[in-house]
Amino acid sequence: MPAFLLRLFVFLALFLNVSFIVDLSHASEPAPKIVRIGYAIPVNYKGNPATIHKSGYTYEYLLMIASFNNWRYVYVYRPWSDLLEDLAAGRIDILDNVSYTPERAKQFDFSVMPIRSEAYYLFVPEGQKDKYQNKEDFFGKRIGVGRDTTVSSQLRQWNKDNGLNLISILIKCSHS
Repeated sequence: MPAFLLRLFVFLALFLNVSFIVDLSHASEPAPKIVRIGYAIPVNYKGNPATIHKSGYTYEYLLMIASFNNWRYVYVYRPWSDLLEDLAAGRIDILDNVSYTPERAKQFDFSVMPIRSEAYYLFVPEGQKDKYQNKEDFFGKRIGVGRDTTVSSQLRQWNKDNGLNLISILIKCSHS
């Protein structure tokens, strides 16, 4: 057999063998599982929520989980309070950034290991941080906080526990 035909035969055999292996590997992959994830739209948002740029620690963490589990996310865009109802009714599968409360724990499964700890900050005017070195320095101050949010109830409790006589200025917001 001439060397040219032998090389051609070996090349075709290798090509067909590799093509067959590649085809088999794709055939064995299951289709991705569709996971509906709630995404809170800002209050009074007028544009198409699907065009909102998504980024941040939680977003990246959820993408990593999806890649490990062969999930494909379908985002459900709604106001925050509607998303909590959707989660309770099973219309969405995941809702991130839900603050843990004993009441919510009766209704929802919270992960055993949170992806981060919750921390709340009090912001003060530029150049005045030296006036607020201790929690007592906030006595009688007005503090803006989201209306009907978990944070507002936690602030009320912190105020009560510390006797700071804070004045809560309630602000309409889209997230709890």
